[in-house]
Amino acid sequence: MNLPLLSGRLTKAYHHLNEIAKSARQHQSGGTLNKSSYEFYEECGKWAKEVQDAKELIDVRQSALTMVKNLPNSLDSRNPQNVLFQGQSIPFYHARLLALQSYIATAWAIYDSVSKVAGRLVCVDSVAKNEGKSPKLPEDFLGDKDNKDKDKVGARMHKHLKDSYGWPIGFSYAIRNWLLHNGNASDGVELFSNRQVSPKPYEIADDAWIKLDTKCRDQYKTNDTQTRRNESWPWHQDELEKLLEILQEEVDDAVGILILWAAESIKSQATLLLIRDT
Repeated sequence: MNLPLLSGRLTKAYHHLNEIAKSARQHQSGGTLNKSSYEFYEECGKWAKEVQDAKELIDVRQSALTMVKNLPNSLDSRNPQNVLFQGQSIPFYHARLLALQSYIATAWAIYDSVSKVAGRLVCVDSVAKNEGKSPKLPEDFLGDKDNKDKDKVGARMHKHLKDSYGWPIGFSYAIRNWLLHNGNASDGVELFSNRQVSPKPYEIADDAWIKLDTKCRDQYKTNDTQTRRNESWPWHQDELEKLLEILQEEVDDAVGILILWAAESIKSQATLLLIRDT
């Protein structure tokens, strides 16, 4: 089935949050709630703007993914070991890293921004009110990896997310951390099988695949049963660009559900509390 687009869910969340802020402003002057309650609901207007800003990155991400896909077809005819990238002739593996970093950084900018808003809305106070550290999708919404009694969001949402989306979230996060923190190689292990353009220019090397898989299982405490996809694992080790599309679809679904649930929950809460002030 075609999953709901993240952009549509972000738009709905944006409108919910703006409606909450507007309602709080209308009721505060003669209201009966504690001042801090109205202040929290009014702050939803600020969170709505952050949701809208995240939505605007979706087209940027698509442009970056298109760049990744088209890169192997951009060979420099004067130097077949190079590709043309941003008006320059550079080695393929340089351009591949730059294009992938652009894509994965933008993807996780979206996820981090949306998770931050959801966390401010529905996480426990130690997370929601911590101005020094924004709520994070892997850390705060998949449940504490070491202590199940330290879950940071209620209504069993952490369990729903981890059991159904933990693996694609974890694997996407592992790829993000490799590309942005380590580049082409981590601890002497090359990410890709080839540095040159080849029939499979985005094939992940066996040792790198094992390293990513192990990090997800041992450090992030996720496993390949934690997904809603029917395909058995592994998915496209030989074609990272296809793997990224699958991970994007799954993490988009998880993040879209999370932010829309958070916004609708707070809207329902505000409606119930503010009805007495009408």
